[in-house]
Amino acid sequence: MLRPDVMSLRDLDPDHTKLKLIGHSAAGDEELSSTVDDHAFLLTELAQGLAEGGLSPDFEDFRLEGCETADAETRTAFSGHPELDKQTNTAELAPAQRLANAPADAGFARARVAGYEGFGVARPTGLHQERLLGTFEAPTAKARRSHVKRVFIPRKLTLPSSS
Repeated sequence: MLRPDVMSLRDLDPDHTKLKLIGHSAAGDEELSSTVDDHAFLLTELAQGLAEGGLSPDFEDFRLEGCETADAETRTAFSGHPELDKQTNTAELAPAQRLANAPADAGFARARVAGYEGFGVARPTGLHQERLLGTFEAPTAKARRSHVKRVFIPRKLTLPSSS
């Protein structure tokens, strides 16, 4: 956890530091919140705040740790599952892709944002961080977090022109 009284964003080494952004999110969201019922921050505002706080423009390793940060819509299967191919899960709308685009707009040209499929588990049952699908009470699938990590890079959307 970064404490400004101990270390500022300016002091983070962009070549040797991972910046983990932890909060609540949902598939396709444009925001991150500190609690489920708390104020949410737009991912673009978050990126701008990091730039204004002094984070080096050379910084590249961002980790978006909320639920469904690699998902444009709630999944019924993890990647690599045949059922997933039937979904219209466009990565362009995943929170991690939105955040990858936002740092580029805020001056972080080398931004790489890791997002994770499914829901995060605060207290995993094993040695590793877990992600799941379904509900916390009755999950339909579980996976090790590192197996469902996806990395997003900045890209601009080209919208069809209206005629």
